[in-house]
Amino acid sequence: MDWYNVWQQRHCFLVENNVLKKQQFVFTPFIKVNDEGFLNADFRTYLIADSLARYYRYKNLRVLYNIGFDTLAYTSFMASKQKGKILDDKLSKIYLQELENLGVGYIKNKLVSTRDKDVIYLIDKIFLYFYNKGFIKYKDLKVYHDDFKVYDEIELIHKEELKEEKVFTLDFEKYINEIVETVSNLSIDNELKNKMLACFKPYDSLYIDLYAQNNKKIELFLAKPEELGALTAIMINPKYEDILEYIAPEEIFALESFLVRKTKKYLYTGNYVINPLTGRQIPIFLGEKYNEAIKPLFSTCDSQILYDLDIVGYDIYDGNYLINSDFLNGLAKEEAREKLVETFVEEGMARKIKNYAKTDILISNLDPYGASIPLALVDGNLVALDKNIPIYFDEGFKKNYQNSLPINAELVKETLNSLFCQGIEIILNILYDNMEEVNNLVNKDSFKELAKWLEHTTLIIKKERIIPSLLLPIIILTIVSKEEKLNILENLEIVVTDNVYDDFGNVIKKSSNNCIKINDVIASYGKDAIRLYYLHNKVLDPIYFTENKIFSYKQFLNKIKAIYNKGFLTSNYNLEFPFYQLKNKLYDALVSLDFSSYITYIEDFVKTNLESEQMTKKQASEFAVLLSIVAPYLAEEINYTYLNSRELLFDKSWPI
Repeated sequence: MDWYNVWQQRHCFLVENNVLKKQQFVFTPFIKVNDEGFLNADFRTYLIADSLARYYRYKNLRVLYNIGFDTLAYTSFMASKQKGKILDDKLSKIYLQELENLGVGYIKNKLVSTRDKDVIYLIDKIFLYFYNKGFIKYKDLKVYHDDFKVYDEIELIHKEELKEEKVFTLDFEKYINEIVETVSNLSIDNELKNKMLACFKPYDSLYIDLYAQNNKKIELFLAKPEELGALTAIMINPKYEDILEYIAPEEIFALESFLVRKTKKYLYTGNYVINPLTGRQIPIFLGEKYNEAIKPLFSTCDSQILYDLDIVGYDIYDGNYLINSDFLNGLAKEEAREKLVETFVEEGMARKIKNYAKTDILISNLDPYGASIPLALVDGNLVALDKNIPIYFDEGFKKNYQNSLPINAELVKETLNSLFCQGIEIILNILYDNMEEVNNLVNKDSFKELAKWLEHTTLIIKKERIIPSLLLPIIILTIVSKEEKLNILENLEIVVTDNVYDDFGNVIKKSSNNCIKINDVIASYGKDAIRLYYLHNKVLDPIYFTENKIFSYKQFLNKIKAIYNKGFLTSNYNLEFPFYQLKNKLYDALVSLDFSSYITYIEDFVKTNLESEQMTKKQASEFAVLLSIVAPYLAEEINYTYLNSRELLFDKSWPI
């Protein structure tokens, strides 16, 4: 029987309308389609997601698991042009057929494709949400190039040419500390967390206590502590401090004149502090050029900001090494920073804080294909196209607009890069499934719905895609969480998988001539054998694809079928306690998302107990439910054939 078709006809994968049920969201990043499906044999994330979704449904949860396709990627366009000279969904169908063969359940009418006009509308609306709130900037920036695209430095494999371009960036400096805290608290390997945190280029800064000539304390923030050696003056903004504490008595008249005139020049206070690194006197000035209460001024930055006052500056760098910096002399900048911070903190003269050099991500691309940015240039100014979206590609690869562009408006040439699109995939997946009227989405209510689903979320992602598939969603969801005052990222479960290689340890790809036609493997060994083979590998371990091992799982499944073929006893007390133990072990394995142990426990139980004992019909029925998590086709078949049940396993309860 075609069980997959039966599951679809009986709406087994549909998200229930019962809002009283506890919600569970399972997410795998969108598939970047080409024209030949899973030739790299790397579909483990989807098998894990499907198995988890099956378990959660048995637990009577309201489960959302949708499959998504990135059909706006450059490779998708090129493959479409080469294959049919038309942009359609044929590329996605190749993947869907393979996933269906493997039993991966999804809701057909809720398939998320970035080529769909409603999905593009959501992309445009989400972009405008961040743009209108000021998180997306349009600026001149030095970016990395190859012949086709521009890249953010976090996604570079090798160094391309650095070149200045007008680009869009997502600026998250406002919430960088919250983002770092979220990443630091993730329940994943520390190596992966550190890889993500390194993207922000963390460095140590100092708050250092200096004392003026009249013994008044100044708390000075040094973003680059090694420049303490070049500190030549301190500016105090009179709007923020009790400035009389820092003014020498003979300067009071000058101060009063300064404030009355509101001159833009700086005023020397007559006071100074001692630089604890160099022992030099640092004069204190008043001025309103900066917003900070206290601003350190460095000769290496711009000593002329004091206008007509002469400041004696000196260099602290001789090439790449420090000079004129006391015990830091001869050290490179990073070494000097580390040593100075360590020394001053140990001496109790300062406190250390963590700063981040990178607080924005490049989100625009010069590639003409991709999601269009819903902004236009009118007389050199950016105009948001809220009423003109979606901006989409028709079947002939031409851009179309919901309404005509405003007069004199020209759509910006950039498109959205994959970093931004992958970062919002979770939002797209949830909102698209809950979409009734697309025009009502991306607002306070829709974000509340997003937060409800994200209260219980499992992400299954590939280790090599940890930056776009996990870090970018965290950045974007943190901004939404803070702006909308919602708790979005508190209960995140993450499964990280390693790559699939051939049996010689080589990455599977076309150029290596080692690609795998997965439908041929399915035809030879069966759907469930492949599922068992993939799921039995520990998620953080690589898979070395070998058909010999898959054949052994085919034999194991035949053994289970033979066990059911023996028939059933009315009672068997010998199995009661071992079966009780099995159910508890399997439950513990699922709670810890450990499918490798789950399958091992089933194998051990079959070998130790079922090869010598017959089950009762009740035990056989429960064992079929347990088996259906990892081998759904065989489980459904034995439920129908040997247990004579006309009720699907989906309709049964979890046996513990």
